[in-house]
Amino acid sequence: MDLRRFVMAQPEDQRLETALAIIEDLSGQFGAAVLQRVFRLTRAEAVMLAAINARAPELVSHDALATVLWGPWAEERDPAGVKVYVARLRRKLAGSGHEILCVWGHGYHLSSPIEMGGLKALPPEPVTAVVTPLHSSPARDAAASGVMRWSAQEDAELIRMRANGSEWWAIAEEMERSEDSCIRRWKRLHRRRAVQAVAA
Repeated sequence: MDLRRFVMAQPEDQRLETALAIIEDLSGQFGAAVLQRVFRLTRAEAVMLAAINARAPELVSHDALATVLWGPWAEERDPAGVKVYVARLRRKLAGSGHEILCVWGHGYHLSSPIEMGGLKALPPEPVTAVVTPLHSSPARDAAASGVMRWSAQEDAELIRMRANGSEWWAIAEEMERSEDSCIRRWKRLHRRRAVQAVAA
């Protein structure tokens, strides 16, 4: 179902109320806070997982997930953004017994619903700093300090994502690095390829 058409088909004075009700229903705000703590998710990942879990085992469309993540601005975002979040969620859910499955062209669903009552939070992560800057992550902090190195697997993933036309912001989110770091690495890899091509 195209959510935008559905909302726009409502009488003008009911559109905002209808859109807000859909977003609230899809996002499962209560469950998001619990899922965020249990699986150590970002806020956006938790809201997305809560939306998929609220509908389990039914499908949640790509458009519905985009609306949950970005609200009325969903159409302005890169369509690959939802796929980036799904990939990150799949990694974080690995080994939990819950898998996000894709039905191509229709949407996503969980292999089994996450029962909210029996969840126990993971042990807290060790405190690394007293003050954590906004939009910070351990991976980005390490990259900024020059400690974190790029692995061959990360290089291959960067090349694959860029070849598929992914935006820099989406690549940075997926790899948990800054956009600048990804762009610098991309340029370095291209220079290395050019030198290898000349030498061959």
